[in-house]
Amino acid sequence: MSTELLAVIRRRIERYRQMAARATVEDAESIHQFRVASRELLAAAPLLSRRKKGWVKRAKRELSALNRLRDLQVLHLRFADDKRLPPAIAQAAAAWDAGNQPWPAKLQRALDTDFAGITLHAEQLPPQLAKLRRKAEKRLRRRLCQLDTLDPATFHRLRLAWKRLRYLTLLAAESELIARPDKAALKSWQEQLGAIQDAEVAADWLGDGDAGREESARALLLRQQLLATLPQLTQLLEELKK
Repeated sequence: MSTELLAVIRRRIERYRQMAARATVEDAESIHQFRVASRELLAAAPLLSRRKKGWVKRAKRELSALNRLRDLQVLHLRFADDKRLPPAIAQAAAAWDAGNQPWPAKLQRALDTDFAGITLHAEQLPPQLAKLRRKAEKRLRRRLCQLDTLDPATFHRLRLAWKRLRYLTLLAAESELIARPDKAALKSWQEQLGAIQDAEVAADWLGDGDAGREESARALLLRQQLLATLPQLTQLLEELKK
């Protein structure tokens, strides 16, 4: 099992490097694939290093910049007549493009060194991953208890906690450490939480006018709908523990 986990982590490192080399602002699919590869690598980062290495910070910074670009692009799909969006998108794209340079050699070496280090104690990786999943599940359950339909921030924190557990679970499943989860169910919950986030971003962008208030009302409705389906999410959490 530890050998398979090592192989999966190595594949994630190589996939990240490939997607980083291919990603361009002109190709939305390449950006999407790079964001997925970034999340997959960062999910494995605690196994690779217990310290916040430079390569981890760099990967997080790149992902954050892409998230901003993605939010603006989604807004433009819905509000194509908003003349503020094209220049904002161009600015975000230029900012990411300017920073999208090959990693310095020292960061590349640091990542490779971290991987070489875990190969020396590979047998410790499965229990470490199991511990990370338990910790992520506990955090998610705390976030569930804190949900307040009138407080969008509680749903944002839930989305981040769910995303972390989801990627750790997929890492464990791909490494054959746990049974294959229901990927459709995992993705569905992520999409519901993402829809709430998109509505919040739109409301913030549109401001206090009629359109902004309409988006705020839509976000509230989505939060209420998700809250009503929490028993299904709780059931899914129990299934993920098996």
